[in-house]
Amino acid sequence: MLTLRRSSRAALSLAVLLAPLSAFAIDTVHRKSQDKSTGGSITTINANEVVVTQKVGNREEKVPANDIRGVEWDGEPADMKKARSFEGGSEYLRGKELFEELLKTDLKPNIKTDVEFYIARLLHRSAQGDPAQAKEAIDKLTAFTTLRKTSYRYYEALGLLGELALASKDYAAADKAFDALSKATWPETKLAAQIGSARVLLAKEDFAGAKKIFDTVAGTDAKTPAETSQKLEGTLGQAECLMNDKKYAEAIKSLEAVIDQAAPTDTRLQAQAYLRQGDCLRLMGEKPKEAALAYLHVDVLPNFAAHKDLHAEALYNLFGLWGSLGQADRAERAESRLRDEYPNSEWTKKLGGS
Repeated sequence: MLTLRRSSRAALSLAVLLAPLSAFAIDTVHRKSQDKSTGGSITTINANEVVVTQKVGNREEKVPANDIRGVEWDGEPADMKKARSFEGGSEYLRGKELFEELLKTDLKPNIKTDVEFYIARLLHRSAQGDPAQAKEAIDKLTAFTTLRKTSYRYYEALGLLGELALASKDYAAADKAFDALSKATWPETKLAAQIGSARVLLAKEDFAGAKKIFDTVAGTDAKTPAETSQKLEGTLGQAECLMNDKKYAEAIKSLEAVIDQAAPTDTRLQAQAYLRQGDCLRLMGEKPKEAALAYLHVDVLPNFAAHKDLHAEALYNLFGLWGSLGQADRAERAESRLRDEYPNSEWTKKLGGS
């Protein structure tokens, strides 16, 4: 009898281990800091974390919201994966349209919230290259941060809203978003909020106020890659303040430090540093070829050119430099690409003409 009972228990354990995954509710949390994912049933969600409960052993794992790359939900529509892939391929409006179709279906609440976020973020990405999308993006992000304060995407949405409000010169809205972002618990997010506030001051030409904040962030004792990224954002801001004082040589040294120390994946930060490096060399008036080379980084390297607003700025400056260097054909190509690829960009409008 004892042997039979032991055999039965063993058979039952084996059956559980071999049961198809579909027999359990499996949500998969993809993390930024780890190659592996965390699977189980998400039982708690708030702005700071999600809690994943694993059936085997009834073990709970808390995943900080700032470490979540994305969630694949149990029972999510098959088209969710396809819609997400459009963002990775920079097909932002196609992704937005597919998510909007999904939003019309009967979605579980958590999936619906994620879909709303994806729509807002895709609009944000699109607005970087096409400012005509900015209003809708800001409306979506404002609605999300107002109605979805308990979402694990809440703080990320606040950062996107602040960035886009700043780009749209709505400084009051940007300040409000960055102030709310500063309430996050993670050091790198607090630093990002400080950087955002400093950039608002910079846009308002309060250079002394901006420099004070940039100096503080650049002097941070960074302990993680994410904190290091924000620290370098502070160094970038310091360089921009030096440029305002026409201290171009000093600014270039700071920008070289940013380029050298930035992580390979921190492509936006590197692209910004190359743009400012090009600005310094151009404004010094002595090194137009070196300036063109700096701007070319943002044009020819796909990971840099993927940041559409920065790519448009690079093309505009290359148009002017090629002309001054007597390379009319390259100037014409830069102008043509700027007009064709970014018809609504502020940099295209600076070209004038038809």
